[in-house]
Formats: sequence, C-alpha cells, structure tokens
Amino acid sequence: MLLAPRSRDLDGPHRPAAVRILTPGGHPLRTHATLCAPALGEQDTYLVVAQFEEVFILCHDPIERAGFLARLPAAAPGSRLRVVLGVRVDFLRTLRRAPRARRRPTRSPTCWWGR
Repeated sequence: MLLAPRSRDLDGPHRPAAVRILTPGGHPLRTHATLCAPALGEQDTYLVVAQFEEVFILCHDPIERAGFLARLPAAAPGSRLRVVLGVRVDFLRTLRRAPRARRRPTRSPTCWWGR
C-alpha cells in the first residue's frame, strides 16, 4: 500500500487526519463500523478497504453486509472520509451488479463508491 507511507511525508493541510487500513473479514460491520467515520480534526480521513471482495465472499449475513456497504457512502461530497477499495480484478463483474455503485467498476485504477 503506497498511501500510508506517502501520507507520513505530507505536512500542513495536506496531511490526512488518519489513514485506516482494514480487511472486511466475515463480520465487517461488527468489526469495523467505528472506522467508517472521519477522525477528529479538519483533514480528510482515508479508509483503505483491502480485499473488498471479502464483503461478498466471507460475510454470509446479508443484513450485516448491507449495513457495512451503507457506511461506505459516508465518503459522499462534503464528507472528510475518503474510501479506497482494493479488489481482485476477477471480482469486478460482481461489483458491477452491486446496487450502490456510483460508477461501474472497470479495470482502471479508479472506482468510486457512493449513493
């Protein structure tokens, strides 16, 4: 992950309030709900969700999955939460069917998640 080491070199208004890195696991909402809100301070908080496909593969409770996914759009315009999703390329087809995808995921390095 390049984001975390590079953020340590930033000073002033460009330094994030926090960089949080998580893997969802089988219980993403129970385990990580508190991380899906901006940290205290004026700067942005970056939430890096590595292995995002785990939300669909390891989380078997549809209510918990939906609850976790509902927290990610907190990165809407005006929010200080920035969400970065890391996902396997072979899982992009599943993400295309996700109801909350703002823009269809592609093989490009940018994929936005939102309302």
